[in-house]
Amino acid sequence: MELPIRFPDEREKVREEALAFRRLTPQQQSAHLLEIIALGAAMMRDSPHREAMLRLQQAHEDAWQAAQKELFARHGL
Repeated sequence: MELPIRFPDEREKVREEALAFRRLTPQQQSAHLLEIIALGAAMMRDSPHREAMLRLQQAHEDAWQAAQKELFARHGL
């Protein structure tokens, strides 16, 4: 069945965005990534679930630090 409305192909959109990103200079790529990180941080800061996200983030950080300490202890670093 042919629909009268055509939706963009998501794969093509992603491919075009990736190509556009690759055409940027390394400095522009870094700036773009930093903008995305800042947007994510702003979304987290303004989220009604901020406290839960901070607790989860801290739990991940604690687990990472424990893994590093264990690795360093095991290999004498």
